[in-house]
Amino acid sequence: MKSRLIVSILALLVVGATAVSAQMSMPMPSQTSGLIRGMDNPARIPDAVAYRLVITSLAGDNVQRNQRIAAIGLSAADQAAMATELGKFRTARDAMRNAYNQHQVDTQGQDAASITAYQTAVANLVEQTRKNVAAALTSTGFGAFAAHVQREKTGMTISETEAQ
Repeated sequence: MKSRLIVSILALLVVGATAVSAQMSMPMPSQTSGLIRGMDNPARIPDAVAYRLVITSLAGDNVQRNQRIAAIGLSAADQAAMATELGKFRTARDAMRNAYNQHQVDTQGQDAASITAYQTAVANLVEQTRKNVAAALTSTGFGAFAAHVQREKTGMTISETEAQ
């Protein structure tokens, strides 16, 4: 009786292990369909999107901003110039976001077209900020910043739509 119980338990373990093994070897449905993972293919992430994400990230509060800028490896003068430009970006972006949010409240969220206008305005602000940063930094500093943006692509995940 005891040996039959042991055999039954072993059989269940073998069947269970086989089922788990089969599940692990079967391809799982992609939970990331429609997404571009920079880890897999950073070249598919457009520079405009990468700059938007990096500039927005760097433009946090003053303490975070300075710590994040320092991590890029810029000279002290370039760090100061970058902090100034990112401060301007944050002020402008926050004003745009607040105006957009107030518009949504005023229209009770019924103005769907305003999101496109807001996204375009943010994209234009990011591009202008990139140009301002390029003008404010030394060529070595801007080169370091541009290289930083390219490295950061490996940690980004964006939608296929955003890449177009």
